[in-house]
Amino acid sequence: MSVVRSGKRAVVRLAGELDCATAPELETALLDLTGPDQPRVVVVDAAELTFADVVGLGLLIDTSVRLEPSGQLRVRAASRQVARVLTLLGHAHLVDDR
Repeated sequence: MSVVRSGKRAVVRLAGELDCATAPELETALLDLTGPDQPRVVVVDAAELTFADVVGLGLLIDTSVRLEPSGQLRVRAASRQVARVLTLLGHAHLVDDR
Protein backbone atom coordinates (compact mmCIF):
# COMPACT_ATOMS: atom_id res chain seq x y z
CA MET A 1 0.00 0.00 0.00
CA SER A 2 1.12 3.51 -0.75
CA VAL A 3 -0.50 6.90 -0.19
CA VAL A 4 0.17 9.97 -2.33
CA ARG A 5 -1.37 13.30 -1.29
CA SER A 6 -1.84 16.31 -3.51
CA GLY A 7 -3.83 19.20 -2.10
CA LYS A 8 -7.34 18.05 -1.22
CA ARG A 9 -6.88 14.71 -3.00
CA ALA A 10 -5.17 11.50 -1.96
CA VAL A 11 -4.54 8.33 -3.93
CA VAL A 12 -4.22 5.07 -2.01
CA ARG A 13 -2.67 2.32 -4.13
CA LEU A 14 -3.43 -1.21 -3.01
CA ALA A 15 -1.61 -4.35 -4.12
CA GLY A 16 -2.03 -8.00 -3.20
CA GLU A 17 -4.74 -9.07 -0.80
CA LEU A 18 -7.02 -6.90 1.33
CA ASP A 19 -8.36 -9.10 4.10
CA CYS A 20 -8.64 -9.29 7.86
CA ALA A 21 -4.85 -9.72 8.14
CA THR A 22 -3.95 -6.66 6.05
CA ALA A 23 -6.94 -4.42 6.82
CA PRO A 24 -5.46 -2.79 9.96
CA GLU A 25 -2.73 -1.08 7.93
CA LEU A 26 -5.30 0.28 5.48
CA GLU A 27 -7.58 1.31 8.33
CA THR A 28 -4.81 3.41 9.88
CA ALA A 29 -4.09 5.12 6.56
CA LEU A 30 -7.77 5.80 5.84
CA LEU A 31 -8.42 7.18 9.33
CA ASP A 32 -5.51 9.57 8.81
CA LEU A 33 -7.07 10.74 5.54
CA THR A 34 -10.47 11.53 7.06
CA GLY A 35 -9.40 13.85 9.85
CA PRO A 36 -9.82 17.62 9.89
CA ASP A 37 -7.94 19.50 7.14
CA GLN A 38 -7.28 16.27 5.24
CA PRO A 39 -8.00 15.46 1.59
CA ARG A 40 -11.67 15.59 0.61
CA VAL A 41 -11.30 13.17 -2.28
CA VAL A 42 -9.76 9.78 -1.62
CA VAL A 43 -9.14 7.60 -4.66
CA VAL A 44 -8.41 3.96 -3.95
CA ASP A 45 -6.45 2.51 -6.87
CA ALA A 46 -7.33 -1.19 -6.85
CA ALA A 47 -5.59 -2.13 -10.13
CA GLU A 48 -3.12 -4.41 -8.35
CA LEU A 49 -5.55 -5.74 -5.74
CA THR A 50 -5.89 -9.50 -6.18
CA PHE A 51 -8.43 -10.21 -3.43
CA ALA A 52 -10.68 -8.27 -1.05
CA ASP A 53 -12.86 -9.71 1.70
CA VAL A 54 -15.80 -8.15 3.50
CA VAL A 55 -13.53 -6.61 6.16
CA GLY A 56 -11.52 -4.73 3.54
CA LEU A 57 -14.54 -3.62 1.56
CA GLY A 58 -16.22 -2.57 4.79
CA LEU A 59 -13.30 -0.22 5.47
CA LEU A 60 -13.82 1.43 2.11
CA ILE A 61 -17.54 1.84 2.74
CA ASP A 62 -16.97 3.20 6.26
CA THR A 63 -14.42 5.70 4.93
CA SER A 64 -16.86 6.83 2.27
CA VAL A 65 -19.47 7.51 4.95
CA ARG A 66 -16.94 9.45 7.08
CA LEU A 67 -16.02 11.66 4.11
CA GLU A 68 -19.62 12.56 3.26
CA PRO A 69 -21.18 15.00 2.61
CA SER A 70 -18.25 17.30 1.78
CA GLY A 71 -15.88 14.63 0.45
CA GLN A 72 -15.90 11.38 -1.42
CA LEU A 73 -14.14 8.06 -1.82
CA ARG A 74 -13.80 6.45 -5.24
CA VAL A 75 -12.49 2.97 -6.07
CA ARG A 76 -10.60 3.06 -9.36
CA ALA A 77 -9.71 0.00 -11.48
CA ALA A 78 -11.72 -2.37 -9.29
CA SER A 79 -11.87 -5.97 -10.39
CA ARG A 80 -15.20 -7.26 -11.61
CA GLN A 81 -15.66 -9.13 -8.31
CA VAL A 82 -14.91 -6.11 -6.12
CA ALA A 83 -17.23 -3.91 -8.20
CA ARG A 84 -19.97 -6.52 -8.01
CA VAL A 85 -19.78 -6.89 -4.22
CA LEU A 86 -19.82 -3.11 -3.72
CA THR A 87 -22.84 -2.93 -6.03
CA LEU A 88 -24.65 -5.74 -4.20
CA LEU A 89 -24.00 -3.93 -0.91
CA GLY A 90 -25.62 -0.78 -2.32
CA HIS A 91 -22.40 1.14 -2.93
CA ALA A 92 -22.04 1.07 -6.72
CA HIS A 93 -21.47 4.84 -6.58
CA LEU A 94 -18.01 4.17 -5.12
CA VAL A 95 -16.82 2.38 -8.25
CA ASP A 96 -15.03 4.68 -10.68
CA ASP A 97 -15.11 2.81 -13.98
CA ARG A 98 -13.20 5.38 -15.99
